[in-house]
Amino acid sequence: MTASDEKTALFRNMQLTAIPAIDKAVTTLVVCQNEITDISPVKEHKQLTYLDLAQNLISDISILKYLQNVTVLNLRQNKLKDISPLKNLPNVQKLKLGFNQLDNIQVLAFLTKLTYLELDGNAITDCSSLVSLPLTWLDISSNKLTQIQRFSNTLQVLFLQRNKIANIDVLNNLINLVTLNISINEITNIDCLKACTKLQTCWLDRNKIVTCPNLAEILPNVTDLWTKFGNSNQNPFVKAENYPKIVNYIAMVSFDGENNPSFNDQADVTEW
Repeated sequence: MTASDEKTALFRNMQLTAIPAIDKAVTTLVVCQNEITDISPVKEHKQLTYLDLAQNLISDISILKYLQNVTVLNLRQNKLKDISPLKNLPNVQKLKLGFNQLDNIQVLAFLTKLTYLELDGNAITDCSSLVSLPLTWLDISSNKLTQIQRFSNTLQVLFLQRNKIANIDVLNNLINLVTLNISINEITNIDCLKACTKLQTCWLDRNKIVTCPNLAEILPNVTDLWTKFGNSNQNPFVKAENYPKIVNYIAMVSFDGENNPSFNDQADVTEW
């Protein structure tokens, strides 16, 4: 165990199979990257505000309903299918649920203080439960979405890549959006993004956009742009003869993710 102060307990990557004993004064508990299946001991620690259980073997989180003071909860890379107990955690503001086995997220509608949410790498087909949440960051990439709803205009970062989305017109209310990834979908038109006037970084690669968009009009403030990645499944408009036209649209912009040093598809799964 390592601890920076009496209120923090860290047990990262220690091959633990059970939640270790901790002091009642601890408010931050990190037990990620272990082999834990049973988290029932945390029931006795209602004082916890930060709980990191990422990268374990957890399938049952029913005991979490007792931890109503938790504001930050990391459950990435576990074995979760049912997250209904989260309904009882009204104070959660940051939640990581990426790479589980989720197909139903309706319960998240009850987490009305949620501003940061990761749902990537699941089997989600319906994201309507998220429309009223005051989110500023949402990652729902690598799921089974074919359509999306109108999210709160508080969103600043949105990751939708690796789905089957064809229409993104509902994004035209995202006036505070700064970063958007819609790569690897079925999108044919991006005109709605004209309303996203704060957008600076945008992934468009590997969609079905046939006509070269007027990027100067649609994305006037974007300085990081991906229109292609790799050598296959490109947008039809990404042809050699179109590149001079694209370059004239937006100055100081990157077009190929493979050569862009700021591209990072491997986010850290245990740090906020």
